[in-house]
Amino acid sequence: MNQSNIAGIILCLMGMLLCAFPLVIWKMSEKWKSNSASTPSTKYITTIRVVGGTFIGLGILLALGVID
Repeated sequence: MNQSNIAGIILCLMGMLLCAFPLVIWKMSEKWKSNSASTPSTKYITTIRVVGGTFIGLGILLALGVID
């Protein structure tokens, strides 16, 4: 197993976390910036899930050795 495979696996795991727990990601990274924010916008959740899906796709390609 080389570095590209390991990076692909890590990228897939990060992508799965982004897709599965967008509210937790928002609480850790964005909630502290606003006193009145109680929930993230739907656009934020959609964006986080799209980024997570992209990470998963790139991670799979890296893990399989399609891209270096």
